[in-house]
Amino acid sequence: MRVLFITLFSEISGSSRIMAYQFLPFLEKAGIEYRAESVYSDKFFKTQMGLEKAGKIKKQLNFIYYLFLGVLKRIYFSIESKNYNAVFVQRDSFPKSIYWLLIYMNPNVIYEFEDTFRETNPFLKRSFFHRILLNYQRSLYRNMVQKATLVVAANEYVAEEARAVNDRVAIICEPINTDLCRPAEFRRESDKVTLGWIGSPSTTVFLRSIAGVFPEIAKRHPNAQLKLVGAAPDFQVSGISLIKKEWSPQDELSDLRSFDIGLMPLADDPFYRGHLGHKMIQYMCVGIPVVASNTGLNPTVVKDNVNGFLANNEKEWIEKLSLLIEDYELRKKLGAAGREIAENRFSLKKNADILINCLKAVSKN
Repeated sequence: MRVLFITLFSEISGSSRIMAYQFLPFLEKAGIEYRAESVYSDKFFKTQMGLEKAGKIKKQLNFIYYLFLGVLKRIYFSIESKNYNAVFVQRDSFPKSIYWLLIYMNPNVIYEFEDTFRETNPFLKRSFFHRILLNYQRSLYRNMVQKATLVVAANEYVAEEARAVNDRVAIICEPINTDLCRPAEFRRESDKVTLGWIGSPSTTVFLRSIAGVFPEIAKRHPNAQLKLVGAAPDFQVSGISLIKKEWSPQDELSDLRSFDIGLMPLADDPFYRGHLGHKMIQYMCVGIPVVASNTGLNPTVVKDNVNGFLANNEKEWIEKLSLLIEDYELRKKLGAAGREIAENRFSLKKNADILINCLKAVSKN
């Protein structure tokens, strides 16, 4: 069996890495031949995310160039797809017109998506042009879900949306390799307590919503420090000792293990009600407690005083973080419970088995 994976970006993007690339070694073990291709380059990703400096004009010219190149690559991938038993397509990878070509060349398409297509991202611009674009995207996603042989949804919330237009839906939650991502072997109580966040420039907007929490935490707990991995370069927090660094695959595990408490802020908006923050799973995997916004799918993962705490407002963020900062044994207890949940619910091996079965079923079409 031969499978073609088409993603928007390479594994430099969290979404592509989590929902596609990390499964590939399991496919190889199962004797499935694969080819993984991304529409856009790492350079384009870094430029658009502000990870590489570029002037406004250069950035716009790059965008036009890569947009045109992306169209050509999609057409090429569509023609090449005829040589494969199945095609795994990540959301956003295809415009409607080229998607029709892909289906014509190979109807055995598995379409994967993680976020709702019914709602609008509240942080996007609301100009007339953007409203037209967003309406087109909604129509596009709905059409792609409808035409797919099988839909892979990241959670039950988005799976329910998909079932409205296609009853062939499988759920593969955003898994993690629990064998590799493990707690540090020796974790001692330290004078410093590190509040940690890992993410990307695009998700930094959620950190901004709790920026007022950190100066108050620093006043109450001078031993607390904040460590941000992958945040937007221009994001700054005053009033607390701050460590900022870029995300890298080589340092990801050691960065996670350096945290004492994991942060998962999220906007209370319909668009994010189907959003399952992968960082929560990462925190639990390394055995640290989580403090998360009480919205979206966060309450389905974080349980108060079991593996962390939920917070509804700044006051509760300060209270819940203070409880954990002051109590090392509580952090250990909640972290251990989180690790157990990660192993039982979000194991990469279990979810890889689901994907392999999906690929085999679609290939028989």
